[in-house]
Amino acid sequence: MEFYSFDDSYLQRLREHDFQTEQHFVAYFSKLILIKLRSRVRSSSAIDDIRQETFVRVLKVVRAEGGVRNAERLGGFVN
Repeated sequence: MEFYSFDDSYLQRLREHDFQTEQHFVAYFSKLILIKLRSRVRSSSAIDDIRQETFVRVLKVVRAEGGVRNAERLGGFVN
């Protein structure tokens, strides 16, 4: 898996609900979250629920006033 370098432009596109950026964001982090959850959660439906909840929470913070301010830390925040 190739790691992506997030920048301020990417973060701004997420804030603006840019469809392609949101698709990339979900596709990129789905793989990483899945790897982490498979070692901790047995139920595939629970894994799906946790992934969805993670994206809802992260995007809510990204779009909030004063949310994620440093794009380079986005990956750490999601994890």
